[in-house]
Formats: sequence, structure tokens, C-alpha cells
Amino acid sequence: PLAVVRDAMAAAVADCDAVEQVVRVMVTRGNGPRGYRPPTDAKPALYVSSGQAPARRAWDAGYSLRTCDLRLGHQPRLAGIKHLNRLENVLARAEWDDPAIDDGVLLGQSGEVVETVNGNIFWRDGDTVFTPALNRAGVSGRQRARIIDMLRRAGTDVVIGPFSAGSLSAVAEAWVCNSVIGLRAVTAIDGRSLLPGATAHRLATSLFADWQPEQP
Repeated sequence: PLAVVRDAMAAAVADCDAVEQVVRVMVTRGNGPRGYRPPTDAKPALYVSSGQAPARRAWDAGYSLRTCDLRLGHQPRLAGIKHLNRLENVLARAEWDDPAIDDGVLLGQSGEVVETVNGNIFWRDGDTVFTPALNRAGVSGRQRARIIDMLRRAGTDVVIGPFSAGSLSAVAEAWVCNSVIGLRAVTAIDGRSLLPGATAHRLATSLFADWQPEQP
């Protein structure tokens, strides 16, 4: 029940000393016998924790991407779901130690752009905004849905589909989003510089105003 989730979230927040927090909510199938066969009388378990939120950074403070070597596996039955098996993301994130690189672009088995290690990716070319289809891999994030909805309400042409890695080679602007960092304009992809653009600015100051640093 939603009331149980809300109470658990309130308790987790109260137990954390941080002023700004990130709350993590996990729902599992619950305990079961050894083996892969799920129990017929499963009793779901709820785990809620809260911790210090990362320092706020402005939408245009810089966000550098590299293309990861790891390729995401295709599994349509799990595509879009934020499930707990993030081993592919762990392996991809282990590919670099350079603090100047903020995130990595993840490609699918056919070389198509799927997402980044930490979030969903968008880019603009001309008057059209593009974002990958997530029907074979990837996480369909809540912030991604909010962005698509706002852009379409504003009359922006949004194309969702399979796009090769080469699609990112000459874009006008790009950005990454998730529920922790909000929206960040991409300023470099594999060493090629990009400037924060007007579309990302408009989204950041409307949908993601709460993620921006407080003005002195």
C-alpha cells in the first residue's frame, strides 16, 4: 500500500542527518527457497534508505561523456524496468578512472545508443529532439518521461527510435537526466566539445529548477 511506502520514506528521512537527501525505495519479491523457481506464495519486501544528496551543480556546469566498450544485452522482457541487476552498469563504470569524465554512453548489441551509465540521454539536431527507444535494453526513467511530455506539449518534434553511435557525432546540443542529478547539459563526448543549448536551458529552468544551486 502507498501509505506503507510513505511511512517508510518518512522514517528513513528522519533517521538521516543530511539536510538534502536522496531516498532509495526498493521492492523485492521477498524470501524464497533456493533455486530459480519463484515461490507461489511470495511475500514482497520493501527496503527504504536515505543518504546525503550530492552537491547541487548547475545544469550547465559541465558534463563529459565517453563511449563505453561494454555493450548492453538485449532483453525485451526487462527493457525499460529499473530492476536490481545493474551489473552491466557496474562493469561499464569500471572502464574509466579519469575524474574529468562524468558518465559513459552505453550502446546495445547492434551499436545503437541506449542510455548512459547513470541516466537517460537526449540530443537535438535542428528543431528535432532525439532520444533512444528502450524496447530492447535500458531504463525508462521518470525524468525522461517528464521531458518527453513537456517537449511535446510545447510542440517540439520528439523522435524516439534506434540511433547509431554516429548520431552523436554532430549534434547541436545534448543532455543527460536522472532523478538524482536532474538535468545536465553535455559539454563533451569522446573529447569533442559541445556547448550547453537553449533546449536544455529551458528544461533545466522549468522541470529541474529544484536541482539548481541556490543563488546567494
